[in-house]
Amino acid sequence: MKRFLTMLLFLALAGSLTALNVGDLAPELSGPDKDGKTLKLSAFRGKVVLIEYWASWCAPCRQAMPGTLAKLQQYGPRGFIAFMAGVNRSAETDKRFLNHMKYDFPHAIFTGGNTGAYEVTGIPHAVLVGRDGKVLWIGHPASLTGGMVDKALR
Repeated sequence: MKRFLTMLLFLALAGSLTALNVGDLAPELSGPDKDGKTLKLSAFRGKVVLIEYWASWCAPCRQAMPGTLAKLQQYGPRGFIAFMAGVNRSAETDKRFLNHMKYDFPHAIFTGGNTGAYEVTGIPHAVLVGRDGKVLWIGHPASLTGGMVDKALR
């Protein structure tokens, strides 16, 4: 019984891990934006990009967004951009939320649990990608500090 429980715990923890690691080349990520045009991560090569997965029903996601917006305002002129990836059940939900909050940053809409090549198992989830396209950091968007963004921009 103890061995069985240990195996279950291992499988549960393994399921929460991502195959993406710091230092890896960030996989291409693309999805339709709120106007139906395809938004691609590769279009931002040469900039420092924060990919942030979120949903409007996720309270921690909503709490993290103002911090992301503040970083965009502070570091955007130096080449920092956020690529928001909404994982709501419908594109209309994303559009309504973004319009209501007056958020105007690049935003791709992924419905039906599709998170592209990033194997996201929980939200909010963020990946910081350097100018060279390599992953610099992975974690909760609220734990990304200004110092980390500043260092990535140097």
